[in-house]
Amino acid sequence: MRNFIDKKAGASFLKDYSYTYAVRQSHVELIIKVNKGVYGIICLIPVGVDQLGITCGWGTFFNRLNNHENPGKLLQKLEKSCPTVCDLFTGQTPYSFISFPDENNIGAVSLMMNTKPNFNLLEFIGDKNVIDEAEKLFSFNCKLYNEIKEKCPFEGWRKGLLDFGG
Repeated sequence: MRNFIDKKAGASFLKDYSYTYAVRQSHVELIIKVNKGVYGIICLIPVGVDQLGITCGWGTFFNRLNNHENPGKLLQKLEKSCPTVCDLFTGQTPYSFISFPDENNIGAVSLMMNTKPNFNLLEFIGDKNVIDEAEKLFSFNCKLYNEIKEKCPFEGWRKGLLDFGG
């Protein structure tokens, strides 16, 4: 899973379209043109038999929180400068942070959508509800990214954002 910001689209865009798709082995990427040479990557991942995960990858960035000896205390230190980060990790947003143990514990911010049982992932390509939710999720992740970049009191966190493609 790629980070939610990348310098490479990884797929071609139809003329006059601001988004496209790339089918991967375990998911479908919804790719949004953000600016010239900057793309938003939102992954559509089947979860079980009747849920679609709409996710924005953060790589191992948030392992610095999960691996901390006292994550609660760390969140308290972030409360004033990075309220969006705190809201995400305390369940105060419609999104959840998930990790993928089978993929080196990479993490993602995710929203789950209920689907019909045993759905076909390709059915969601071009689905307006999925695109709307994906755009909201991407905006939330941009807000999270900018908050860390501009306001986080931890230099290591700000430097960690350099691993992103954008």
